[in-house]
Amino acid sequence: FYVLPLAWAVAYLFPPADFDASLILAVAQRWLEGERLYVDLVDVNPPLIFVLNLIPAAIAKLTGLSGPVVMVLCVLALIGAAFRLCLKLLSPALRDGGGTVRMALPPLLLFALIVFPGEMFCQREHLMLVVLFPYVMLAAARAAATPVPNGQRLTIALLAAIGFALKPYFLAIPVLIELFVLVRR
Repeated sequence: FYVLPLAWAVAYLFPPADFDASLILAVAQRWLEGERLYVDLVDVNPPLIFVLNLIPAAIAKLTGLSGPVVMVLCVLALIGAAFRLCLKLLSPALRDGGGTVRMALPPLLLFALIVFPGEMFCQREHLMLVVLFPYVMLAAARAAATPVPNGQRLTIALLAAIGFALKPYFLAIPVLIELFVLVRR
């Protein structure tokens, strides 16, 4: 169950890269070179996605690697971090049994984070999905009144805040999740 998502992840490293994600990366690369965002570089996207794309743009510039390859590697690293956070929260979130869920959820998470996005890989919707899963797992633990270490909660909250801030209407998701936690508690 782990082979397909991992093979799919390798396939994302080969051209062609997604047009929308590559365009945002190209704007970030030009911004890094000194052009002014929203003056020399006209785009309708809010600035946070360009700020995030400065990371792969800077790494590509420093290493000489292809920008799209570095962008995919950065997103795969984020997926790895989110997956690790989810695994740490598996027991607190599924406190009451769930043996089958404990076994099936990790490969399903990888499938949802790597295979399911398809052509949306590296786009804002995908980045939000990546940080959504640890946030949902934390919410499930909180709804069950299971203690989670403060450092883990803070890490998930910061990642979720960045992911949900990528598009204004993404903020409806944490509002609904928090309402669920409030009702459960």
